[in-house]
Amino acid sequence: MAPRIAFLVLPLLLLPVVDAHIALTVTPPTTPIPPFQASQIHVDAAAECADMFVRVPPPTSVSRDLALADYTPKNLTWTGQTVTMPLSGCAPTGSSEASGVITVVPHQGLVAFKPLALTVVCDECEGGDFTLQVGYYGNLTAAVPTGVTVGTTTPLRVQVAANYDTDLGVTVSKPGAHTTFADLAATTAVASPLAEGMLSRNVTIALKPTTSATGWTDDAIELTLVAHAHGQTGNGTALKLLVPVHNVAAPTVSGSSTSTVSPTASGTPTTSPTATSPTTTGKPATSSTSKSTPGWTPLAFLALGILVAALRRRA
Repeated sequence: MAPRIAFLVLPLLLLPVVDAHIALTVTPPTTPIPPFQASQIHVDAAAECADMFVRVPPPTSVSRDLALADYTPKNLTWTGQTVTMPLSGCAPTGSSEASGVITVVPHQGLVAFKPLALTVVCDECEGGDFTLQVGYYGNLTAAVPTGVTVGTTTPLRVQVAANYDTDLGVTVSKPGAHTTFADLAATTAVASPLAEGMLSRNVTIALKPTTSATGWTDDAIELTLVAHAHGQTGNGTALKLLVPVHNVAAPTVSGSSTSTVSPTASGTPTTSPTATSPTTTGKPATSSTSKSTPGWTPLAFLALGILVAALRRRA
């Protein structure tokens, strides 16, 4: 009896082992995907009918959960999808196919324009390797400086969070009514902070307002800052700042003395400077008092009368 059973089992052991599998074909985006936004990775799954539907009784369908491999960077979050391949798809192709997507969102810390090797995985699946590129981001943060005065250089401190070498552009988008910034650096080169394991860099821009107008105290200048990926297309977020400017110079006043106006008898006003009172010759008047010549008094007339009477008696 035993030899007969061995005779029946031996042919089964000699049959080739069937390698059941599902072939995956991934179609990633052809351009860098935008940071902080959801993008979809298209996946085609094909279950080989001769491998996956040979059970007794044969299954009516085969389902698999599409996912990304464990080595996927943590700052690339993803959401998988379940795909189902029906038995009815086996004729006449020899495989049953289904399509699905994996949704990915890149976050801060992924280098832009660098091919990122990834793999879609599922149970009994093979293939699934693909590469993906992340686009550029350049986020700017800056506090409006205070105490900006005409003729004085004030630092504007900008924090640049980027995933690639950045050209930081600074322009005066709207000058003030009386002032603007002189010698403003149009572009500042900022090396990628990710190259040194950082997420952002601090940059200082010198602001020096100038003016040719007088008689004003306060003004404001609008600046626009934009981050550009060096040598690449695409921009980060633009930042606008309204910078207040103060003019510490005293307003110009014509003349050096204050005048008071008083009407004359004819009703025509005359102006008399309070600092000095000029004479008709242009010299300042002095405070001395001139002496007056004395006149004839009654005593003098009496003495004169006595003298005249004496002269008459002698004659």
